[in-house]
Amino acid sequence: MKPELASVILEIRFSSPFDLVQIKDTRPGIFKKITGEEPPAPPKQQIASGLSFNNQKQFLRVVLEPKRIALRIENKTKEEAIETIENTFNLIYEDVNCQTLEIQRIGARTIWLNQYDQSFTALLDIYKKRFYQKSLLRSEAKDVAVTLTLENEGLKVNFITAPISKKQLQNQVLVFKRNLNHDYALTDIDVFNEDFKNNKTEIINFLKKSILYGEKKTKEIFNILFQQ
Repeated sequence: MKPELASVILEIRFSSPFDLVQIKDTRPGIFKKITGEEPPAPPKQQIASGLSFNNQKQFLRVVLEPKRIALRIENKTKEEAIETIENTFNLIYEDVNCQTLEIQRIGARTIWLNQYDQSFTALLDIYKKRFYQKSLLRSEAKDVAVTLTLENEGLKVNFITAPISKKQLQNQVLVFKRNLNHDYALTDIDVFNEDFKNNKTEIINFLKKSILYGEKKTKEIFNILFQQ
């Protein structure tokens, strides 16, 4: 069973802010480097002294705040996602002069899907049977989600799996709209580290390791769900 990678999010929070003047000065340049276009005028993508915009061509969302960088990619293979995030991160990293700042938290979050061809109710019943004992609460539940905090080989992980309807997926999970004709089993896996050295190469290595972990854990869960 091969799960579909729906989204990858790399988020880095710093203990102190970037140089606010530096962000203001480099904001138009960052926008143009990433999108190949001139920034809108007046700037509608501004968040305080930062920047937020979607690059529709790459299915990429960029958020740059004084103490936070967040990059989100959708509709890509894991190899394409890594390449796009790495290239985008390299454009930003030195422009905002954050390489000397202490990282407070780094997280690489992946969202994975498995298409389910029958009804949402049938998928919900599978989740109930696989993860919950028989009880009054189980029989009355109209929706469920399995939420765990994991730790494995030094990785700290916030883990969620749940059935999700195409409407929920479109309105609550995805940034970029796409044609959806089915409901899905979903995993949302946030691998994080709160004691991480600020090193560009290690940041990308952490991203790669986290994506591979998310894929492995998702396959395990989907095999449990859809075992014969």
